[in-house]
Amino acid sequence: MAVGALVGVAGAGTASAALMVPTRLCIDSTTVGNVCLYNSGTVGNRAFWSAQQSPQVEWTYPNSDGATGAIVSSSNTCLQINASDSNFVRYATCNGDDAEKWINWHNPYTGRTEFVSYWAVYDSSDGFLCMSEDYNGGNRYVKADPCSPGGGTNYWYQQFGTS
Repeated sequence: MAVGALVGVAGAGTASAALMVPTRLCIDSTTVGNVCLYNSGTVGNRAFWSAQQSPQVEWTYPNSDGATGAIVSSSNTCLQINASDSNFVRYATCNGDDAEKWINWHNPYTGRTEFVSYWAVYDSSDGFLCMSEDYNGGNRYVKADPCSPGGGTNYWYQQFGTS
C-alpha cells in the first residue's frame, strides 16, 4: 500500500483534475502502525482513521507541492475542517467551500506530504493547521492541528506516506 507518491512536481495554484490521482491516504501511527483515512459515507460526521479498511477507500487530492484543492473520496465526499467543532475534520458534501480546500506541502526532511487547511491560512486567524491524527477516547479522529509545514515541524501524526 505505497502512498509515497503523494508529491509530484513543484508548483503552485489550484489543482486541476489532471493533477489528482486516486489513492489511499495513510500515516504511520506510532501506536498501531499504518492507519488510513476512512470514509463512512455519512455527511456531517467527524472523519476518522482506520487500521483495517474494507472496502478500500481511495481519495483524490492536490498531489503537487503547493497545489490547493479538495480531498475527495471515491464516494464524492470531501474532508472539511469544522471550526465550530474545535477544528476536527468532517465528511461533507463537496461544494467548493474554502473549508474543504487543502494545500499539499512537501516536507523535505521526512519525504512525506502535509495537508494544510486553506481556510485556516486565508480565512481565519488560526494560521497553519495541518491534517492530523487525534486519538480521542478510543477513536482516531482526523483533526487540523498547529504546524509549520515544509519541515518546520515533523510530527509523525501529520506526515502522509508510508515507510
